[in-house]
Amino acid sequence: MRPRTPCQPRLSLLIGVLLFLTGLLASAPAVPRAAATQGTVGQGIHVPIPGYGETWLGAFEVPTGVDAAMSWCLQMWVAPGVGAPPVSVTLHDDPVLAWVIETFADPSNALDQAAIAYTVHQRAEVPGVVAGGDVEAAKQLLAAAAPVEVRERSAAMVATATAQAGPYRDSSPAVSPHDLRYGTISDLGVVSAAGAWVSGLDATVELLTADDSGALVPSDRAVFDLNGNHRADPDESNTWTGSTPDGPLTLGYVATGVGEVVVRPRFAGLRTAQLELQAMDPSRQDNLALHPGRSGGPTERTGPTVSFLVAHGFRVTGVSAVEDAVVDPGEPVCDTLDLQPAAGYPWLSIGTTPVEVPLTATLWWAGEQPATTSETTPPTAVLVTEVEVAANGPGTYRACADPAALAETAPGFLTWRWRVDRSAMPPVERRALLEAWEDSFGLPAETTSVRHTPTVVTSLSVRATGGGLRLVDDLWAEGYPSDHGTFGGGAGFDGDRPDELTEVWFFPTDVPVTDAGLDEGAATLIGTVRRDADNGFETLSSPDLRWPASERDGDGDGVLDPLPGTVVARTVFAGDDRTGPLTTSVADTTEQFTVVPPRPEDEPLRVTTTIQPMGDVAAGDSVTFSDATDVFGTVPDGGLTLTNDLFHWTGDEPICSPETLLAPGDPIAVTEAGAFISAEVPVTAEPGASYGYVETLRNPSGQVVHRGVCGAETETVRVPAPAEVTTSAHADSDTPTVGDELWDTISWAGDIPEGATTTAALFRSPAGRPLVCSPDTLVWTSAPITITTSPGTGDTDRHRVDATGSYGFVETTRAPDGTVLSTGTCGDSSETLTVAAPAPAPAPPVALLLALTGSPLRLGAAVGLALVVTGSTLIMVRRRRTEAGGAGSAD
Repeated sequence: MRPRTPCQPRLSLLIGVLLFLTGLLASAPAVPRAAATQGTVGQGIHVPIPGYGETWLGAFEVPTGVDAAMSWCLQMWVAPGVGAPPVSVTLHDDPVLAWVIETFADPSNALDQAAIAYTVHQRAEVPGVVAGGDVEAAKQLLAAAAPVEVRERSAAMVATATAQAGPYRDSSPAVSPHDLRYGTISDLGVVSAAGAWVSGLDATVELLTADDSGALVPSDRAVFDLNGNHRADPDESNTWTGSTPDGPLTLGYVATGVGEVVVRPRFAGLRTAQLELQAMDPSRQDNLALHPGRSGGPTERTGPTVSFLVAHGFRVTGVSAVEDAVVDPGEPVCDTLDLQPAAGYPWLSIGTTPVEVPLTATLWWAGEQPATTSETTPPTAVLVTEVEVAANGPGTYRACADPAALAETAPGFLTWRWRVDRSAMPPVERRALLEAWEDSFGLPAETTSVRHTPTVVTSLSVRATGGGLRLVDDLWAEGYPSDHGTFGGGAGFDGDRPDELTEVWFFPTDVPVTDAGLDEGAATLIGTVRRDADNGFETLSSPDLRWPASERDGDGDGVLDPLPGTVVARTVFAGDDRTGPLTTSVADTTEQFTVVPPRPEDEPLRVTTTIQPMGDVAAGDSVTFSDATDVFGTVPDGGLTLTNDLFHWTGDEPICSPETLLAPGDPIAVTEAGAFISAEVPVTAEPGASYGYVETLRNPSGQVVHRGVCGAETETVRVPAPAEVTTSAHADSDTPTVGDELWDTISWAGDIPEGATTTAALFRSPAGRPLVCSPDTLVWTSAPITITTSPGTGDTDRHRVDATGSYGFVETTRAPDGTVLSTGTCGDSSETLTVAAPAPAPAPPVALLLALTGSPLRLGAAVGLALVVTGSTLIMVRRRRTEAGGAGSAD
């Protein structure tokens, strides 16, 4: 700045000039008091400067043309610049001083105004009158003269401004997630030139999300956690407003959704105005002023954005599959689950520990066929076992069924079902997992078939025929699925194999009966029989199943003798997805039938058997059975063992199987021909059931040398079933009346001999009286119905009733010899009908006109027409009279 000449009021200037012109009457000019209060603004103080008088510490009015609220003097003891324009205006680069003036200037506060003016002189003084233009000396004079409170306030203002003034720089927010559910955002704010955090700014911090176009929009994935409870509360939102503190601003957030969130801070209220130096003419003091149009930067700043991931929780889903779709009993049943977070969700951690998700793998028995996939477990499913698995992140998890539980479970289809047991989680982890998860029941990939194990028991016997010894195999099968043969496939499983094969092999006497002999070709395949692969009893035979014959006829009966050797039946089932394979062994001696070569001196072995009931066999009676066996001929060396097994079956087809075995016979040693009686077996005779013995002779090796026939006439007793007759009366209508036909329907069952007959007698009592069945009330008897088979049903002929009353049928069934087998009960509700009188005929309609001419309608029409014409004529005559009378009056 240029040095200024002393600047005083005009009167003082004139006096100075006169004194100068008169020869400098004094050695130094007299310094009058400065016009310090001229052009001042607001409050301030006067400070005496030694040797100069008082100076104004406060604000001044701005020079002409300056757009500012107030200005500040840069030269003590110089006239203010009020009323004149500045010579020049330049930028004064002092952000600290500008910050002090912008922040603290307050015309109503004398101390602050004085402190600001003092600060301006100390930081921006230019040469003037005081100290002969020596700026530093002038500032020292002012510092010595200013009150201490002014100097202290100035120092405080400068210290604050130094820390808070610009130029400013932005701070990058720092996101510190505790986990994806919540965390903190720190280092929010603006940093001053001195590196301090600018306080008191109006701050707005937003949580945003990029939409499909990439634009940032308010986020629904997170809110600011105002109370620090790590939960989203109703009063918490995605926008925070407030003031910046003395340090960095730190805010908590909590997730409300899943995905990326962008934090964007904005700050307003920055002190960025700049100072103008208004240089005046030499007679006026230079000034500093804040110019509203001059700014060192924006007063609002948008800080850097930072993105981060949030998740208010997560969901899981899984895909599972059994390790083996088909297993046999005793093999492991295992399942694997590929567990992953659901699409769009990360697996959350609590702190640094992943959330542990408890899984339960439940194994269900679905039945003998695959289950239908459903979202609920059907009530027919049977729980097998549950396996608990802890999942601590995405991956594959394995569950295997407890072998003990499998051992107690029937064969069939087992299906796994996985679920998340959310209730077993601690509360914090439970909140992190948004919902439970469970897969469907009966998924094909989750299903294992534990195959059934079929077993067969065969009883090979020989029947003598004219063509030789015919082989018959009584086979009992069990262990197949109850519906085997009906499953055509589904859920990834193949359908049932339909049939089972029985092979009949012959081993010559000198060939060991072993399974290896089949492969070695030592045995001869006599023939095969196929049957449906299912459970139950079946007698297998065919014309081709004959014992190989020799070329000799030793007994001269015209039938070639059988070749000595052993015949064995072998059952083969290849297996399918529901049933395991089966191949019986020919080495099982209990299933071998042997013919020993006869010696010349031997008499052929022959056996006869007869069932021995003790007393008459009647339904419901206690009966004791035994079996008498007569052995003829030569008993082989080593003897034989005799067993007489008692069987029980219902129906016409004899079935001798493990299922129908009532009492196995105790072994009886047979060393020579003779008569043998089996142990007595007490039973309660079942109506309609059959009891039969099957005798078996075995050699010491256990091979069968003779076996009786199931259902043989001499070995079987059938318990007669009592006759059972049911009846029901019928009529032409539900409410029969006189003239309707009545008849009776008779059904019968039980042991009713062929040729028996049944009839129905019809009785009547007058209406209102109880039905009595006697010769006096008998009205009709039906023709006999002949019974040819039992059970059966038949209708009697019909009878038309001619009187009201209560009618009742009574059935009588007789044997061919006239013995009464069954008689109905009089008044039985099913045999009683009530016959009412017919409804009366409706009365004919009443005629309105007498039919004298035979045409009442035409007569009525004529009369009516005449009445209408007469009435119309009368009306017209009356009207004309009225009109005539009216005209006369008008005249």
